[in-house]
Amino acid sequence: MRYPQSTRFHPAPLALAIALALSVPALAHAQAITDARPIALSIAAQPLGDALNELGAALGMSSVAFSHVLVAGKTAPAIQGSMTARQALDRLLAGTGLVGTISNGVLTVQQAPQTGPATLAPVTVTAPVGHDDATEGTGSYVAQSSTVGSKMGLSLREVPQSVSVVTRQQIEDLGLTTLPDALKAMPGVTGFQGAMLTDRALARGFEVGMTNMRVDGGAGVDRGYGIDNDMAFYDRVEVLRGADGLFGGNGEPGGVINLVRKRPTRETQTIVQAQYGSYNFKRADIDVSGPLTEDGRIRGRAVLAREDKRFFFDVAESERTLAYGILEADLTPDTTVTLGASYVKRDSSVQGYGLPRASTGEDLRLPHTIFLSGANDHADKSIKTVFGQVAHRFNEDWRLDLAVNHERATQDRYDHYFFGAPNLNTGYGTYSNGTNLQNETWQNSSLDASLKGRFGLLGRQHDVILGADWSRFKLDTDFLRHEPYVTARIPNIYAFDPYDYRQPSSPMTMYRRYSLPQQQAGIYGSVRFHVTDPLHLIAGGRLSRYHYRFEFNSVNASGTPTSTSITDYRDENVFTPYLAATYDLNQTWTAYASLAETFKSQASSLAGPEPGRPLDPITGRNYEVGVKGSHLGGRLQSAFAFYRINREGEAVRDPNYRASNGPMGSSCCYLGTGQVVSEGFDAELSGEPLRDLHVSLSYSYNDNRNENAAGQPRFNGLNPEHLVKAFASYRLQGSLSRWKLGGGITAQSKTFVNDFAYVRNGDGTVSNQTAPYRFIQRGYILASAHLDYTINSRWTASLNVNNLFDKRYYSTIGTLDYGSFYGTPRTAMLTLRGRF
Repeated sequence: MRYPQSTRFHPAPLALAIALALSVPALAHAQAITDARPIALSIAAQPLGDALNELGAALGMSSVAFSHVLVAGKTAPAIQGSMTARQALDRLLAGTGLVGTISNGVLTVQQAPQTGPATLAPVTVTAPVGHDDATEGTGSYVAQSSTVGSKMGLSLREVPQSVSVVTRQQIEDLGLTTLPDALKAMPGVTGFQGAMLTDRALARGFEVGMTNMRVDGGAGVDRGYGIDNDMAFYDRVEVLRGADGLFGGNGEPGGVINLVRKRPTRETQTIVQAQYGSYNFKRADIDVSGPLTEDGRIRGRAVLAREDKRFFFDVAESERTLAYGILEADLTPDTTVTLGASYVKRDSSVQGYGLPRASTGEDLRLPHTIFLSGANDHADKSIKTVFGQVAHRFNEDWRLDLAVNHERATQDRYDHYFFGAPNLNTGYGTYSNGTNLQNETWQNSSLDASLKGRFGLLGRQHDVILGADWSRFKLDTDFLRHEPYVTARIPNIYAFDPYDYRQPSSPMTMYRRYSLPQQQAGIYGSVRFHVTDPLHLIAGGRLSRYHYRFEFNSVNASGTPTSTSITDYRDENVFTPYLAATYDLNQTWTAYASLAETFKSQASSLAGPEPGRPLDPITGRNYEVGVKGSHLGGRLQSAFAFYRINREGEAVRDPNYRASNGPMGSSCCYLGTGQVVSEGFDAELSGEPLRDLHVSLSYSYNDNRNENAAGQPRFNGLNPEHLVKAFASYRLQGSLSRWKLGGGITAQSKTFVNDFAYVRNGDGTVSNQTAPYRFIQRGYILASAHLDYTINSRWTASLNVNNLFDKRYYSTIGTLDYGSFYGTPRTAMLTLRGRF
């Protein structure tokens, strides 16, 4: 739908102080799309003119318009399967030098406009102020634009940092149901397991997602309860590797995860899906979307899903119920309002704190089916989210975006705590603490407002963004336990039985209460100067404030505090600059360089003596240079980057004090003298290099080290030095075109934990003696395969097999006492999917 321009608006003087860049040529292409609903097509390879006429008939076009001179001598490829009208037309015209439009029942083909060399000039469009960058329905492993890294939907080639995207097609091809699944396919990202089945991830040696996850490019939020988001709600996953100091503020420099929600479609569609797989995995989804009014100005989408499964370790199981709804309304031709909500209910067994090593440091070689928790240990969690967005376009140059999000999560977690390294031969020596119940409530709120536009200076147009964001995270936890609370030894870990550790019948008594609010606010902005046609300079910065408060109460049985400890910490007016440049070498390649500064609070790392005080924040810089390419008309993308991250003030153990753990993960005692360096190289190729062959190929090299930590040269050994990910999908041709087959590998070098442990006394208490340890998981390769069959125009069936050769490995290596987790053995999953 095309709307008339509104009155002019000139806020450029307001925004010139600070700023960021935008160029969205992909949107110009999006105007022509009139039908986003996938349809089943079967068109044989033939002369292009005949293929266009056949496509027009299949789409119900009233006419097909093209010059026979333009199509003479050109051949169109075969098309088989479910796709949108836009995608089908693009496939027929790929490599011909022609472009097509579909409008008002007419399919028109003409010569592509000629463009000058070595320029990616901004494109101005007037279109509904919506979101037309969805990967759903494109059938591609390529995203034409990115929300992360710019807040403006720049093409990946224009963002002067490393950005990767897992599209909706990859999610479906690889059978990815959760965010941790999607991150396994993400270039440069390594997943690992945390306590209580919380999934976590690393990039460039640092954690990503837990402290600064975003949705729809909004303000970052804390994900202290894990990154187990279900993919039923999302169109794609974006990851920016490296520091995002401009929009992130307090956080790690390894990267940022951004989830892009599914949005209502302009055409009615219904997608149903049923899955069954290993370990009694059962799941059903329904996704309904489309216009709710005749003129399409109000649109809606609803998603419902139910999942039941068991785990590969004994007695553990999980149930998950999901609901998602979103409404979009074009209040005026220039204003769109979005409202939505989601609900997730998950009841799951809990594999507490993982497996220990033997007292000698050797691998116990326990069966991967062992469940080192009580049979009744569980975590019942619910997450309720509401969100709203307003997008208003003043004219073709200026736009205002507002986004608000509130999330409330509650969890009742009942668990045992098993720890301690047993004797290698007898299995004796692991301890079991009494049972605990934690009633936890998390609240996440965020607000983001940004003004984007273009202004003229020295005869050229330049892009600008100015914005402000605010986020607040609060965790309240009540701790209860059965009395008497005793620590006992497990007779033999090799004969461990979860049913020996059931919930006692005695009542539970409250003994501890935490409250942990964190708040961050900032203003940000940048300008993208179009210095010449190929050269663009970006300059900007962020001014942040961060507040951390931790209140710890010991309480009696009635919940009345008997003692209170409060830590209050603030970082005020922290400025993080951002500088970058891009240069369009030609129509295919763009070179870039960027510098981003970061900071991260260390409020939970305490300087001695006990009880300690928070260390000053870590500061650092992220340097990156690289080239990005767009090939075959944008169907194939490449990126190559070198980077270096320098961080100063990192916490290192203070040898003058014995290590001690405090509440909520705080610990003492540290010195803020660590200097961490992380450097490496990323290479990535994704898209469609050959007709109907879709690939995602990547290689990452990382060397990270703590230069001031004696005996620990590697800062994070869980991040492999070498990481290769390769996935491909190919639709067979001719009479076999109903079949699509694919596969992939993930190969990584060794990971390890290198530290020292305090030796425990016979009664389980910690002595003053220490012993060094180094545990290694050798490098390994995991293979996967998938097979799809198009049953008819509406239904497809798929088979996915992961860990194809049933590799036994640790996905996470822990300490001597606990923290090691096995990776998932071979699994298979059948999927039946229908589109209407």
